[in-house]
Amino acid sequence: MINLRSREDRSASVLILLSILILSGSLIYVLAVPEPSAAGMAKGRTLSRLKIEQEIEAITRRSQEVRAAVKRRTWQGEVESVTALVLQRLTAQANQRSLKITAFRPLKGQVIEGMTELPFSVQITGAFPNVSAMLKGLDAPDTKIALRSVQIAASDGVSSQVTATLGLSVYIEAAAPSKPAVPSGGSRDKN
Repeated sequence: MINLRSREDRSASVLILLSILILSGSLIYVLAVPEPSAAGMAKGRTLSRLKIEQEIEAITRRSQEVRAAVKRRTWQGEVESVTALVLQRLTAQANQRSLKITAFRPLKGQVIEGMTELPFSVQITGAFPNVSAMLKGLDAPDTKIALRSVQIAASDGVSSQVTATLGLSVYIEAAAPSKPAVPSGGSRDKN
């Protein structure tokens, strides 16, 4: 029995009234809200699948764009041939600007996901404006050469001759691994 007049029964009566309200609300919700239909659930799954497919397509397009950008800045070929091409390019740029390459040292390459970083240490001597122009030319994206560090020291205090020590890197795209050939007559294992 609900008795709100008696102080001892008041808290129990409030809890009973609250329980009745909650049960009534639950009953109204069950009766008023329709059950999800199979068609509605299928539509939800279809929309979800379409959204996922669109996200996959967008990621695939972005991945292709990134790969194309990386490919424009990487070299293909063996380490020795790429090293020769880099030296040839540096020599041509130095000759255009009346500079001397006094040292060219290929350093140990590092394998990075899908490519090899091939660092070089290069020392160039010449007039400061010419060295500065060569640095700007090396830093351009179409050279495929990354300028990592530059140290410039004056050769003497009187002339504009400087010696620049450059840290350069080139990136060589890794070739796809080839599958070993299996003789057509049988398996590879011979017991």
